Amino acid sequence: MLKEEELVYMSGEMAEKGDCENLRKLLKKGVSSRVKDYAIRWASQTGKKEAVSILLEEGANPNAGLIFAVAYNQPEILQQLIKAGADVNLYDAEAVKWAIKRGYAGILKILFDAGAKPNKHDALKLAKKYGDKDIIELIEENLA
Repeated sequence: MLKEEELVYMSGEMAEKGDCENLRKLLKKGVSSRVKDYAIRWASQTGKKEAVSILLEEGANPNAGLIFAVAYNQPEILQQLIKAGADVNLYDAEAVKWAIKRGYAGILKILFDAGAKPNKHDALKLAKKYGDKDIIELIEENLA
């Protein structure tokens, strides 16, 4: 029997590659939430939509992939995670900060449309630091 640490890395590798057949087999054996959440991070950052779906169906936490989908500019995955219940305001709207730092206006719009409400002052300060006019406009339009 494999140790949990081995299962964690195996699941991440399968998710990263989009090896859904083997990922399903692994998940059917019954694995911990740690294994599932590690895998959804990899699937989220590499844009493996089917793997994300499988992991969500098997109980992976959508919040586990949220920052990764944002940081790696994966709008479809981000929408999948939000639809599955990811909290866009988690950790003081950390996902918004990542979108601002990376200059991902499209991602930021998705987050705002899903109800992200970061501190306006902090968001503008960060946007000005990174100098993106589109991001600044989005913040001004979406935050009171």
